[in-house]
Amino acid sequence: QSGQNVGVLEAEIEAIPYDDYFTMKRDKNVKQDGTIRRSYLDSHGQTLKPSTIKSLNLNSSLQQQQEQEQRDKEQKQQQEEQKSSEEEQIKTQEKEIQQEFNKANIKITILGVKNVVSLDTVGNSDPYIKVILGEFEGETKHYKDCQNAEFNEAFNFEFDPTMMEDRYVKLELWDYDTGGEDDIIGEIQIPLLEFKDKKIAKTYKFKGQGNNYGQDVGEVDVEIEYQIEKQGEQQIEDKGLEQPQSDYEQQEDEEEEQMNKEAKIIVTIFGVMNVTDMDLYGKSDPFLKVMFGDQLKQTKKVADTLNAEFDATFEFIFDPVEQKERQIKLELWDYKIIEKDEKIGKVEQIGKVDYQIKKIKEKKSIQFEGVQKLYGQNVGVLEIEVATEGLK
Repeated sequence: QSGQNVGVLEAEIEAIPYDDYFTMKRDKNVKQDGTIRRSYLDSHGQTLKPSTIKSLNLNSSLQQQQEQEQRDKEQKQQQEEQKSSEEEQIKTQEKEIQQEFNKANIKITILGVKNVVSLDTVGNSDPYIKVILGEFEGETKHYKDCQNAEFNEAFNFEFDPTMMEDRYVKLELWDYDTGGEDDIIGEIQIPLLEFKDKKIAKTYKFKGQGNNYGQDVGEVDVEIEYQIEKQGEQQIEDKGLEQPQSDYEQQEDEEEEQMNKEAKIIVTIFGVMNVTDMDLYGKSDPFLKVMFGDQLKQTKKVADTLNAEFDATFEFIFDPVEQKERQIKLELWDYKIIEKDEKIGKVEQIGKVDYQIKKIKEKKSIQFEGVQKLYGQNVGVLEIEVATEGLK
C-alpha cells in the first residue's frame, strides 16, 4: 500500500526550546497501535524525568522573558532616538523657514474675478472676495448678479514672521445675500515665499466649498507685492566736489535741453470692431477716450453699431524732462442718451519708454479687455497708429 492515503491524523504539537541541556530524539519504538510516541532524552540518551523537563521549561520561559524585555528596551531606545532626531529636524526646518521669510509690508491687489458659479436660484451670484493673512482680514465691494467682476482694490498688511505662523495669504470667494447670511463659494491659499522681494500678478482658480467641494468655481486675478523692510540701512549720498563745466560743455547742455523741451505723440484712431452689445436690441453706441498724462481727447460717437470707423488723429505735446510718463490710456465707452455713459472696456497697451524710443510709426490692432461686470472678456478690437517726435 506504499504511496496510498491510508488515514487522517489529528494531533497536537508542543514546541519545546532546543538548548544545550537536552535534545529531542525520536524513540526507537516508532509506532505502537497506530500512534507515534516521542521521549525527551538528555545528552547521554537517558530519558528525562517530568520534574526535570518542567524545570527546564521554566528556565526557558524566564530566558524568553528576559530576551523580550531586552528587545522592548532596545525598541524604546530607538523610538526615543528617532523622536529626538525628528524634533531636531523640525527645529532646523523652522529655523530655515524663519530665515527664508523677512519682516515685510505686503500689498495684495484684487484685480478681478471671472467665471463665478451661481449659488442663487435665479440669475448669477453676487460675488465679493475676502483677503486673509493671519489675524488680518479685508473685504472687497460686492457686485450684483454677475459671473465676472472688476475690483482693483488693494489691501496692505504688515507681515512679521516672528509673530505670525501663517506663511500664505488666503482668498475666499463669497456670494452676497441681501436677506440672509452670505454663502462661501470657494477659497484658495497662496504661498508667500515666491513673492519675496517681488511684485507679481497671477491668476488662481478657486476650489469650491460645500456642494461644490473640489470643483473649480471661479478665477481670480491678483497682484502681490512682498516688500522687505530695510532695517538699519542708511543711504549715503556721494557729495564729492563738482568740477566746473567748460563753456563748450555748458553750451552743449543748453542746446540739448532746448531740443528736449518739447516732444509730441501722434495717435490715430482708425476704428473699433466687434464691440460687445450693451443695448437691449443687441447694439452699442461706441466712442473712445484717449488719455496721456492730464490730457484727454475723445472721438465722435457712432450710434447703433458694433463696428465703428473714427479716423481721428490726436496730438499730445509735452515736456519729456518734466513728464516721465510714457503711457497712453484708451477707454471704450457706450454712449447713453438719457442714462449716464456706460464704460465698456479699456486697454492700456501703448505704454512704456521702449515704445516711443523706436522713433517709428507703428500701426497695430489692440484687444480691449472688459471692465466691471465684463471683466476678463474681450469687448472689442481697436485699430490704432502711434508716432512720436522729439523723443530721444
